[in-house]
Amino acid sequence: MNCRSCTTATVFLLITLLAGCGHKTALVPPQKLVPEKISDLRYTLDEKGVTLQWSYPTKMENDDPLRSIDSFEVYRAGIPEEEFCQGCPVQFEEPVEIDGEPLGDPGEGRTALYTDTQLKNGYRYLYKVRSRSGWLFSSQDSNIVSFVWTAAPAVP
Repeated sequence: MNCRSCTTATVFLLITLLAGCGHKTALVPPQKLVPEKISDLRYTLDEKGVTLQWSYPTKMENDDPLRSIDSFEVYRAGIPEEEFCQGCPVQFEEPVEIDGEPLGDPGEGRTALYTDTQLKNGYRYLYKVRSRSGWLFSSQDSNIVSFVWTAAPAVP
């Protein structure tokens, strides 16, 4: 081996060894960072559309307290009522992202709202929500709510 390849190998070895992030901590299992699933998704209909409402999760799947919610993902599926099949798989649209926020005291209940006014008459709508506590840490799907949208008749 010549001197040039020896120098190259030494430089490569030094770069590899010194390229770490610097601060090392204990490994954290992924389930410690995942928020518990939302289980109280509900809806209210009015003449303009639907308003979804749910409680902020307060802990992670391993029962540790949750400090903040980065965002919520609201999934929607709209199917013509005559084509809806109970028990068949549902294809949800790309989710709408709603900003979350830091959580206060564990006893402080916080509620999130989302309003959808882009509904078509005679369609069955299904919604579900996920919470995110980080880029990779998304909760399981919430309960699914479902209803058929029928527009109010026009005023004579």
